[in-house]
Order: sequence, then structure tokens, then C-alpha cells
Amino acid sequence: MPLIVLTTIIPISRNTGSEKKHKRERVCPRCKNELDARIRRGFWVKTFLFWLPIKRYICYTCQRKLYKLN
Repeated sequence: MPLIVLTTIIPISRNTGSEKKHKRERVCPRCKNELDARIRRGFWVKTFLFWLPIKRYICYTCQRKLYKLN
């Protein structure tokens, strides 16, 4: 008896309005440039605030590291 596998292809839209919203929110408060990259969270944040959706970013223009609550 042959095995029949049914799959469904769901189209994914890459250009959503939420991406633009996130880019606007990722702005350095000091120099007003876009935050460049995500970096690892600190030990204390990882250990005690693991349940919060906190992300850490770095601005390579002014070398500031900051946390953003998602």
C-alpha cells in the first residue's frame, strides 16, 4: 500500500507593516541612529528576568548598549 503525504503550502508575506514599526522602535536615544545589532543579555538579566521578553542592542556609532522590552 503506497504512503500518501499531504502538505499545505502557506504563502508568507515578507513585507509587513510590523517590520517597519520595529525598525522605528530600534533607535538609539543618544545619537538617534538605528540600533545596529543584537548582543547577548547580561548574566543578571538572563538569570532573574528570564521571563521578560527583553532584547539587548548595541549602537556602533556611540558605543551604547541598551535593553528594549519587546
